[in-house]
Amino acid sequence: MISIHPKFINHGDKEQYVLLPLSEYVAIREALEDVEDLRLIEEARREDDGSAGIPLADIMKEFGIAK
Repeated sequence: MISIHPKFINHGDKEQYVLLPLSEYVAIREALEDVEDLRLIEEARREDDGSAGIPLADIMKEFGIAK
């Protein structure tokens, strides 16, 4: 669990903004990116039709990457 220490900034009588230390913001952003990656992986697994993938050697050849 990410520990955060927000500072709330009011505008008038409402809380309008949140200020976070940069390290906490980065941790939250990375966690959200991880969640999105997992969602994409789960979606790809659901759509997998069982057909063979493309061999790594073919991909490397296509992009001109030498092993």
